[in-house]
Amino acid sequence: MADKHEKITEETKKAEARDAKAMAGADQILTKEEAEAADRHGPADPKTAEAYEDYLDKAKDTKGEGRIP
Repeated sequence: MADKHEKITEETKKAEARDAKAMAGADQILTKEEAEAADRHGPADPKTAEAYEDYLDKAKDTKGEGRIP
């Protein structure tokens, strides 16, 4: 938040408005090397997704710094 004596420029206001509309996620597509590495690796092990979901379930009531928003 701006100090009451700080002047916020139109450029800053436009940037903040643009950022507020931005979607979360990757900001770029995979590089050729990343895509090739993903192809070599193959699909993720279903146990990984299961463990991740289990973690999220256990962590859902966590308070403080380790909290998942």
